[in-house]
Amino acid sequence: MGALSVHCPAPPFRRPCGRGALLIAAALGGVASGAKRRRRSLIKRRDLPSGAKRLKKRRYRDEPNAGPSGPDSGSGGLDPQSPKFPGRLTSEINAANGPLRLAVLLTDYGTRFSGTQATMALARLASFAAFLALAPEQAAAQARATRRCVLLLRQRLAAARAAPGPGLGTGVGAGLGPSGTTLAPVGGGQAGPGTGLGFGTVDLAALGPATGAGPDLDLTSLARASYALGRLGVYDAEVMDLIAADAYDKMNLMTPDALAALAAGFGALGHAPPQGWLQRLCLEVYTRFSHFTAPELASLLYTLARLRHPPSPAWTQRCLEAFRAATSPALPATPPLPPAMVKFAFALATLQIRPSFNWTTAFVARCRPHLDALSARELAVLLWALSRLLTPAPPPPQAGLAPSASGAPAPPTSASPAGASDSAPAAAVEAAAATLAAAAAAPGAAAAAGLDRSFLEGWLRCSARRMPAASPAALVLALQALAVMQVHPLPPRFLVALLEQLQGAMEAQAGGGRGEGVDGAAGAAGPLPATREQAAAAAGSLSGAEGVSVLLSLAALRLRPGEQWLETCLAALEPQLGSMPGPLLCDLLWALARLRYQPSPAWLRACASRLAALGPGLAAPQLRGVGWALRELRVRPPAALRGRIEAAEAGAAAVEAAAEEGDVDGPAKGEAGGQQGGQEGSAGRQGGAAAQQAALQARVADLLMGQG
Repeated sequence: MGALSVHCPAPPFRRPCGRGALLIAAALGGVASGAKRRRRSLIKRRDLPSGAKRLKKRRYRDEPNAGPSGPDSGSGGLDPQSPKFPGRLTSEINAANGPLRLAVLLTDYGTRFSGTQATMALARLASFAAFLALAPEQAAAQARATRRCVLLLRQRLAAARAAPGPGLGTGVGAGLGPSGTTLAPVGGGQAGPGTGLGFGTVDLAALGPATGAGPDLDLTSLARASYALGRLGVYDAEVMDLIAADAYDKMNLMTPDALAALAAGFGALGHAPPQGWLQRLCLEVYTRFSHFTAPELASLLYTLARLRHPPSPAWTQRCLEAFRAATSPALPATPPLPPAMVKFAFALATLQIRPSFNWTTAFVARCRPHLDALSARELAVLLWALSRLLTPAPPPPQAGLAPSASGAPAPPTSASPAGASDSAPAAAVEAAAATLAAAAAAPGAAAAAGLDRSFLEGWLRCSARRMPAASPAALVLALQALAVMQVHPLPPRFLVALLEQLQGAMEAQAGGGRGEGVDGAAGAAGPLPATREQAAAAAGSLSGAEGVSVLLSLAALRLRPGEQWLETCLAALEPQLGSMPGPLLCDLLWALARLRYQPSPAWLRACASRLAALGPGLAAPQLRGVGWALRELRVRPPAALRGRIEAAEAGAAAVEAAAEEGDVDGPAKGEAGGQQGGQEGSAGRQGGAAAQQAALQARVADLLMGQG
């Protein structure tokens, strides 16, 4: 056998390594020849010294002695005699991590704070209140620091007006009212929401001629002070008047964001400057509409809605165009865009501004992707505003209303013109209640809402997820909007969760909860804006007006809860029957009759006795609705109330007969007969209804803003 030949391949060609290749190989831990070397890291981290570690751990802590003024500082504290003192004090204010540190700075150097530094401290306190969960010690320091900052700001503003310098002109006489006039806030000088320092008003003429703010307090600081006070919910009429007086003649020099911040503070606190000041603000905004962002436009329109200053049609049209351009999908979205869209829609609904159908459709389409970023109260307010914008205004009630298809007359709602003052501006809930009453009176005809199904499905899905954290006021508002827009059938999951949450609020009310609601006067000074909704859901209850609104909404949606749910509702309303106004009692009886629920005889007797006592103050439509409801509930009214009901029904029958026969004098006679039982006590009825509507308007406004 021959020898086997083995093929050995030639060794691969190796290119000689240059200096660059050797350096790279050395950095990677070896060389091309395979020699073993110690691996070196390309990026070397050095250990921090122990002192730096200690400072890093407490970087974001709120410690009173964490700055240069503390004992553990090597500098020995700030030196007021040093030329660097103003700059270092400003740095310390902006670097404060909590109210404890800021309170120490105010205690040590408060008398040396300039006006600008006082506004910076207020801005820091507003950020702490909005974004921090304050401990009890921090909350006490926050209150002390806020009060001291307000006092310092008032002193600096008064000194700036009294000091000689380049003046703003005679702003008091030009646009802020006559000399010697004491400017007071809306509502007779009552303190707004928040801590309510309530230092009173100021006589602008007593301060001398208006002068410039000077370098101590510039225009940006004025806007910052107004916005910070609004976020904190601290109302001082004198400070707001001084801010308005100093900013009046130089609004044209303010940047758009400063103008929006200045107006936002007045709107959040509900402090109404003179009409000349608001007209000047609208003029300056009108000339720069294209420079405002969507949140700034929403704040401006919301301020006009809160201050009850309806803008001109030209201003409104430009505002709608600017907002649509600012929220265009082609532009990058502004960070707080979803809440701004809710606020803008609420302002449109409150001012009774009805945009075109194309604008509203585009607005709804723009809101749809942001539904999941809204809270429970924002979802409720958004749907309520859309129900106002997409539903036609209710027609004025006629003298004799024909019965509906079911034989029931129109609901005797307390929001009807017969029970409200015509001089008062239309409340936000008033028109919604009137539309709700019209929808409940004709359940066979669904309102053309104009919302696409995808938006409604997304809204219901997001609302169902946020139902456990929703406040009772948000639930009532959402149910009212669904009833006005006739959104049915509702998903079972959403409906069950809604009824369970409402039942829990009613049980809390029946067990001793307060009857003025969670956002009333008692709860205004309670939790901060960041935790307002959670606190309202934890300790929430329903007022009498909200309970009646729930029953009216269920009647409009043709939904009848179980017997236990209705018993809980009536048990919560029973302690309030003695204090309910007449129109609200009429609505309650009408809703129970439409739901076909028979209350206990004792409950019905108490309600009928209360109506008999309030009979002289009821209008003819309300008396006819009460008569129909009592017949449906098989209750015989008292003799005095029965006579007024018969007179009202006779008047309505005369009007119908005159309309059929074509008699010219018949409607006048029938109207006179129909008003026979409702002429006495009309002044008291209007006053009670106006007060109820004002309370509901305040509830909706607080529900939206949440003090910020």
